Amino acid sequence: MKKLFKSLKPMAKSKFTIVGFSNEKTLVKSFAKELNVTPLLVKEEHYGAGEINLILPQKTQSTIILITNITEKSDALFRTLLLGDYLRRRGVKKLILLAPWIAYGRQDSDKHPAGLFIADELQRSFDNIITLDAHSPEFIKGFKGKLTNVLPHIDNQFIKKDKIDLVLAPDKGAKKRVQKIAQKLKLPFLVLSKSRTHEKVSIQKPKHLLVQKKNILIIDDIADSGSTLLAVGKLLQSAASIHVLVTHAMNSKKLQKKFKKLHVHFQSSFDHASGNIDPQTIKELILLSLP
Repeated sequence: MKKLFKSLKPMAKSKFTIVGFSNEKTLVKSFAKELNVTPLLVKEEHYGAGEINLILPQKTQSTIILITNITEKSDALFRTLLLGDYLRRRGVKKLILLAPWIAYGRQDSDKHPAGLFIADELQRSFDNIITLDAHSPEFIKGFKGKLTNVLPHIDNQFIKKDKIDLVLAPDKGAKKRVQKIAQKLKLPFLVLSKSRTHEKVSIQKPKHLLVQKKNILIIDDIADSGSTLLAVGKLLQSAASIHVLVTHAMNSKKLQKKFKKLHVHFQSSFDHASGNIDPQTIKELILLSLP
């Protein structure tokens, strides 16, 4: 993969332009750096009555890779769609959206239509969309084949070094994600059973699951309060070691403190609080974005 990635760098300047918003400079530059290109940053002007104006004075190539996160704030979606339309009007022929985080992925049904609405609008505006670990198959279907969903990168050296024996999904919702990763790692996997009330999260492990002397890796797509994963960690305290990998951590520092008390090793691919994304994950996302 490294050889392939290096061979793409000289092509970058002539093939496409990387564009992002000025208030996401760190995110955009972390991706542009991998291709050794200078990104164009879009400035926003906000008027007193709430209107928004986007400023992108430089010329661009006919293919654009727009790098941004579609956060929970409604203006994140609006400005992305607005910029997409603006670029089309300026003659851009191919628009690629690289959005490591697309919010509302859990609202993926007719009862909770926000996720389906966002998927529908984005696939109308962009030719291809790349994201990091979308929440559900229903959400992915809403993009009508235009979404490439990248699962978190797991270093095989880590698996060998820590002698991981078993991969666990904390609930049924994580089953397909964990199954794909476990198959890639050539490791067995199991799915735990979860029930939730307003007071607490309860986890049940299969009766045949013996955790003593086992090194266990728990994988999930998102951790906010970490309540589900903490419940799993408590349940598996007799294991030789417990590792937790989440793709999206709302605040890794806070979560690391919580898990440290249980002697659980915690890591994330994308820490939303700091904006840091695992370097190998950046490479995989950008490689799949290239036209």
